[in-house]
Amino acid sequence: MHFTKRSSSEKRIELKNKLKKQKILKFPGAYNPLTAKLITEIGF
Repeated sequence: MHFTKRSSSEKRIELKNKLKKQKILKFPGAYNPLTAKLITEIGF
């Protein structure tokens, strides 16, 4: 499942649908640009 290629619009739609469910969501926290890049590369 990691390293899947999805467009930005697909990611936005998925996020909106998850937010509508009003359940707790987990998001990664990046404390520097390198960590943010790694999080993006693994597809989180």
